[in-house]
Amino acid sequence: MSTDLYRIRIVRVDGVRRIVIFRVYNVYYVGSHSLPQHPSFFVLLLTDPLTYIGAGGASFAVLESPFNEAVTLCQALSRAWMTKHSHEYVVRMQIQSYRPCTIPEVVAGQDMFVYSRSPDEDKLEQAEYEVEFTDAKWMEHFKEGHVWQTTSFDVL
Repeated sequence: MSTDLYRIRIVRVDGVRRIVIFRVYNVYYVGSHSLPQHPSFFVLLLTDPLTYIGAGGASFAVLESPFNEAVTLCQALSRAWMTKHSHEYVVRMQIQSYRPCTIPEVVAGQDMFVYSRSPDEDKLEQAEYEVEFTDAKWMEHFKEGHVWQTTSFDVL
């Protein structure tokens, strides 16, 4: 079993420009773990089990995506594969804004895991990322308001 590292919120989807704005929250405060810094995170994010919590709180699932039909999880987890292929899925990733964690225990250096639907979401370390995909099909399952937690990480 893996530990969720981040909470993901889809802020905006622009299919014409092939851009998704993600808000990524750090929910795993152990050691120097911090927010993603490499586009490989967003490529690996495409492999996530596509179960989301909608804006109204209802759960729903998307069972298939073009990426999951084209790439296996083992491939996406491979550093060699990601080095060779990540540019085929993500053109660029740009951090638009950043807020540090303001939870007193974390600021004091205490290790902490923040569970899903925590009322302290606004206090979590977070950043908004603008991610441009190479093709709109890779991002077609992302919808504004979707929220989920992920074990994805920077592969590179």
